[in-house]
Amino acid sequence: MKKLFFFDQIKENKDIGFLPHHWRLERVGTISEVLNHPFFCMSGEKPDVFMARPGSPVSEMAVFLRYLKRHRPNVPFVLVIHDDRHEEVWRTLLKGVDILLLKRASVSGYLDHFTNAMSKHIQTS
Repeated sequence: MKKLFFFDQIKENKDIGFLPHHWRLERVGTISEVLNHPFFCMSGEKPDVFMARPGSPVSEMAVFLRYLKRHRPNVPFVLVIHDDRHEEVWRTLLKGVDILLLKRASVSGYLDHFTNAMSKHIQTS
C-alpha cells in the first residue's frame, strides 16, 4: 500500500476519487495546517508522494517545498494544475516540483495521467 499525502483546501475525500486502489490517502488539508502540525514535523512518517493543487497559496507551497527537499529529499512532490498553459508559470514559481499533473476532465483520464507520471518518475529517479 502506497501512501499519498494530499494538500488542498478541501476537507473530504469526495474530490479525490481518482486514487488507484493500492494508494492510501493519509492526510487532507492545507499545506500550512500540515507544516504547523507538530506530529508531522517530528514523526517518522514516510509518505510515498506529496500532492498539492494551487488552491494553497504559492508562498505556502514554496515554503513546504523547501522543507520537503531538506527533510524528505526522495519523496516526489506532485502539483496538479488545471491548464497546461500555466505549466511554465508554476515551474518558475515553484522550483523543486517533480511532476506537474494536468487535471483531466474525466476521473479515468486523471488516474491514467497520475499513474503514468508516477511510473516515469520512479524509473528516472
